Amino acid sequence: MHSFHRTVFRYVAIASCAAIVANGCTLPREAIQHLGTVTPAQYCPGDTVRASFDLLGTDTCRDAALCDTLFPTVNISSTPTAFAARDIRNYVGGVDFVATTDSVTVRFDADRDAVIVPTTRLDDAGNPITVSKKFRRPHITTINRITGSIESELLFEGTCAGGLPAHMPAELLSPTMSPNLRLTDLCNTNSMAVTVTLSGGAPGTPYPPQTLAPGQCLNTMMPGVPDGVDRSTRVDIRSENIAVGVYCTAVDSSDQPPPLRLLARKTCG
Repeated sequence: MHSFHRTVFRYVAIASCAAIVANGCTLPREAIQHLGTVTPAQYCPGDTVRASFDLLGTDTCRDAALCDTLFPTVNISSTPTAFAARDIRNYVGGVDFVATTDSVTVRFDADRDAVIVPTTRLDDAGNPITVSKKFRRPHITTINRITGSIESELLFEGTCAGGLPAHMPAELLSPTMSPNLRLTDLCNTNSMAVTVTLSGGAPGTPYPPQTLAPGQCLNTMMPGVPDGVDRSTRVDIRSENIAVGVYCTAVDSSDQPPPLRLLARKTCG
């Protein structure tokens, strides 16, 4: 069956390329890093996990009927079985499932090694661009259930704001993390005291900025911390001890302060 699909694809590709050349189109080649992705890569009990593929990326098909003739068939399966294996004929697609085991291995495969995409992009001469996107197959990835706690480093890049040294905020949760993670500890790993402000938690849970000495941790379960602070999604940081020699003005921000770091410890809530 795969051999038949490859043969059909080869003839369609040849016909498409002939049409592309006749119309003055270009056919650049691009590489796709992974055929598919699974998020979150570490999941909490009860999380909905999504196994998906996106061969378009930022591109858009310029001709729906033509694209329909060029669609690949992508197979998605799992071990142990977390969902029924699917064959999806499209440039994009996926399946949602709830993992109930300690780990799940998801396998993505396709009936070809590359896809042709007639995009809406234009080259310098105004001709439409059709790309060939190549990928390795199969792509196999394993996701794991979170047991206990996980740690991640938060990086706060130095910047200049209003002519003064400052630091960019950091996000506690990324799109690849479980939405059910809760912050348990926020630790100062810098050699200086810092003041942190948590935000984005449950509505109605204001919490004033907290100053942490080097090595000190803020525990969201300690007395006085409002319920919902553990759901915070953003951290702002400030230090009064900006490195000597940092120079910021309203018109010159070439010399920025070095980054600051915090350790965030989270668990499933």
